[in-house]
Amino acid sequence: MLRLVLVLLLASPAVAPAVAQPLTLLRQTAGDVAFEMRVDTTATCPDAPTRLFARTDDAVTDCGSGRGVAVVWRGRDVDVLDTPMAWLGAEPDTTVEAAVAAAGDTGGPWPVERPAPARDLTDDGVPDVILTTYSGGMHCCTTHWLVALAPDGPRTLARVEALDGQAEVADLDGDGTAEWTLPDFSFAYWNESFAGSPAPTVVLAWDGERLAASPEHMRRTQLPDLPSAADVRADDAWAATRFPPTAYWATLLDLLYAGRGAEAARFADEAWAGDAIGRTVFLRMLADRIWQSPYASAVAAMNADAVDWL
Repeated sequence: MLRLVLVLLLASPAVAPAVAQPLTLLRQTAGDVAFEMRVDTTATCPDAPTRLFARTDDAVTDCGSGRGVAVVWRGRDVDVLDTPMAWLGAEPDTTVEAAVAAAGDTGGPWPVERPAPARDLTDDGVPDVILTTYSGGMHCCTTHWLVALAPDGPRTLARVEALDGQAEVADLDGDGTAEWTLPDFSFAYWNESFAGSPAPTVVLAWDGERLAASPEHMRRTQLPDLPSAADVRADDAWAATRFPPTAYWATLLDLLYAGRGAEAARFADEAWAGDAIGRTVFLRMLADRIWQSPYASAVAAMNADAVDWL
């Protein structure tokens, strides 16, 4: 009997395992282009040497999350962006629970944006959309992709790393082209908790070729009420810690990012409670930190005439 069973097993034709198909949770179209939010139960991803979306580390292929946004052009996949969460538009609108248990996924809410028509965000006659992705980590990280819906296929124009924040897209000066306003989180956790870390405002604008920091618009930034030099100088933190009070360098950042270099230079001197050598050392440390920001060149250019330590 055992021999008969073995013969039957060996003689039986091989049955190909069922291939898990991705489940489309949301589909939004704009002309010939469609964006599909999918959950995929497969463990591997196809090799894609030419990607519409460049990942932070494109050498790493990680499809463990099984979630992604597919860009479909004229019925075929152009690219698939691996991301835990994504939505279309400059800001998420509502959060809904996705019914994806059937696909083996128990993940939580997916942000979904109300369908909205594409806009020409670069004033070049080609409609554009903003695809926003979120890493799924604790308060980080958000990435915005500016995608042109060109007749010969979609192409990525810019990637904006908003990190712990999110960009607001609006025409600030009424010229018909949208600007992007976002906080710069390059100073997160620098001798501070995250909640207490300064995040100065950056404004990006399309310059005809790329999305870049715009000194013209940053100089118009409306700053909150800033502390006076006298109040900062009297802060108890000067004696309690070896690092200057956050109010000191947070105010400097707000002024520098708004192109108010003369005020920043004056505040740096008047609000410092220690000796001049200590101030010089700290300002060099702050300058080094600023140059870790992707927007440092614009900040330095705006303040070059008034600040000699940046």
